[in-house]
Amino acid sequence: MAKRIIQMGLISSHSTYDSDVLELSNAEFDVSVRQGVTEMKGQRWPLELELNLVIREKMDVSKKESMETAFEVTMRYRLELDDNEITTDALKKDVYAATWPYCRKDINAMFFLYQLPSPLLPFSIG
Repeated sequence: MAKRIIQMGLISSHSTYDSDVLELSNAEFDVSVRQGVTEMKGQRWPLELELNLVIREKMDVSKKESMETAFEVTMRYRLELDDNEITTDALKKDVYAATWPYCRKDINAMFFLYQLPSPLLPFSIG
């Protein structure tokens, strides 16, 4: 069953980037996105969503520990859904799918602020 968003608002965002890595002329990059949703007790909102996007220089698997991070952003959102019960991984995936378009828009805005080209992010997930 798909989740519907009642309210969603950005609480905080933090980003870092290394212009030396981003401007490497022949570098290729790996993009990874991790999301997590947590029930909030004692807050005015029932759920909190955290999204972490990392862009690293693409390197040989044997050198994975020395991969340079080109850009990283972490965003936290307050969240209320039509049904805030999230008891299974399938329900978490529904939350991620419902919130992704809004997170994607915020990621693109962050890239615009840094005057960087937007990464190729999927239009939907889940």
